[in-house]
Amino acid sequence: MALTSAFEAAIERITVDPILFGPLILCFAFFAWSQFTRRSLVPEDLPWLRKKGGFLFFGDIRLRFEGLVHVRDWLSDGYSNYSKQGKSYIYRTFVGTPEIIIPKEQVSWLLEYPDEAVSVHEMHREMMGADWTYGHPDIIRTNFHEHVIHRNLARKMTPAAIMEIWDEVVCSINDTWGYGTNEWKELCVYDNALELIPRISNRLFVGTSLCRNTEFLKGMCLYADDVFRSAALIGLIPAFLKPVLAPLICIPNKKHYAQSARYLVPFVEKRFADMDRKEKNPGWDWQEPNDYIQWHINQAKSEGRTQELEPDMVSRYTAMLNFAAIHTTVFSLTNIMLDLVGSDPAKGFWEGIREEVERVYAEEKGVWTKPALNRLIRTDSAIRESLRLRSFLTRGVKRKVLIPHGAYNKTEGWTAPQNAHIAVDAHSIHHDPEIYPNPEEFDAFRFSRPREEIEAKQGAIVDYEEVLRSKNLSMVTTGATFLPWGHGRHACPGRFFVSHELKMMFAYMVMNYDIEPLPQRPDNVWIGYNVLPPMKATIRVKRKTDTVRHY
Repeated sequence: MALTSAFEAAIERITVDPILFGPLILCFAFFAWSQFTRRSLVPEDLPWLRKKGGFLFFGDIRLRFEGLVHVRDWLSDGYSNYSKQGKSYIYRTFVGTPEIIIPKEQVSWLLEYPDEAVSVHEMHREMMGADWTYGHPDIIRTNFHEHVIHRNLARKMTPAAIMEIWDEVVCSINDTWGYGTNEWKELCVYDNALELIPRISNRLFVGTSLCRNTEFLKGMCLYADDVFRSAALIGLIPAFLKPVLAPLICIPNKKHYAQSARYLVPFVEKRFADMDRKEKNPGWDWQEPNDYIQWHINQAKSEGRTQELEPDMVSRYTAMLNFAAIHTTVFSLTNIMLDLVGSDPAKGFWEGIREEVERVYAEEKGVWTKPALNRLIRTDSAIRESLRLRSFLTRGVKRKVLIPHGAYNKTEGWTAPQNAHIAVDAHSIHHDPEIYPNPEEFDAFRFSRPREEIEAKQGAIVDYEEVLRSKNLSMVTTGATFLPWGHGRHACPGRFFVSHELKMMFAYMVMNYDIEPLPQRPDNVWIGYNVLPPMKATIRVKRKTDTVRHY
């Protein structure tokens, strides 16, 4: 009785007090509007995962919270009840637009649409609040840094460039892992990866002077953190409030970008000055560096892009390249290291990788090249397996429908309306026992065994389809059943560099250090729709006594 009286008193106070009643009405209106717009962005004839129950839109709100907390269970239910049956369904997201989850068999249908009809960039723009978080709205509109990587990375990864990266691998691991051969050194895996990856990556992006500048790297890492954090907060804000609140949320982004731009903008300006001097005096002893900055400038000049030639814009695109490169690779390195060190030593994963690395390195006379790195198929397999098992993103191949008449799915007969979001359940695909036997087990050589069997048949009669299948097992090969890099023409263009980078890192580690096995691999952590590695997990390392210190 007392509880009822208290409730009635609260209702009476709210209805007579404008300070309380006004915000309540606004909240009610917002959620009602949100409920209406969310349902207008999905096909009416597709089933929603989990039926709504409750008064008005309160049942939907409850399910949004449940869908955020129980992502793994919900995806599993949707996969078994719909995706495995070749059917699409609607997944409630906590905020924003619900997602149409299509089965893997329909990925090719989605990828057939041109970018102006169904867009990955507009999806990212909305998801990341990129008009504000990236620091300049034209970054996401042009994606010029991706264009530069597409046009330059493969052909500019020369033997000299690879040895530059190798030099940074050696120096950075020596600096952080040390030379001590008598005592074990404890390292936080995530923190160490956050030291190694930005430094090694920026050796290719900006060269030696800046990749070893701790203040520059600190600014880049903090900026990358800010982009993730501010994007998450902006996603919680109603669209009509974003122009007001988003710039305030992104103040740290500007601060930390400025911390790195303080070094990067003068660096770019000097590059322009050096190029001008060389043009006026061809005999001057200076050669264009083979780094991202030079690729960017040359590409922009050749295409007449004046805005992309402004030093601050070159700096901003380089910051976005760092954002794309740092955290995803840091997560990957952390996961791979813990997967290997946390595996039963009797399985011989670490020793198998070491044997392969030492053999190939000796046969290549101590010089890494692309063909030499491609021979590290066990290392490649271990990385691919960890990416499969521990992928950061749970849904992949995300697209936003742009065409007014919508995207028609002829297989099922529904139309995704304009502004609808479409994705595929990557997590459940990667953990499907019909695709990957024993999917919850980390099997480092899952993908290298068939490749080694093919190589062992050299000189014998080999089935061509078997050879083709084995070539599709490398860590950079994408497909409807392997989606950590995305798939199709917008698959991550930097994955080939990441492949070389990680292989060289593991090569140096296994040749020069002993790593103490962990009794058990620490679990990853589900945070909303993403899966993060354990950021406090540690390992113990010790320099091998018979290693030389110079490579």
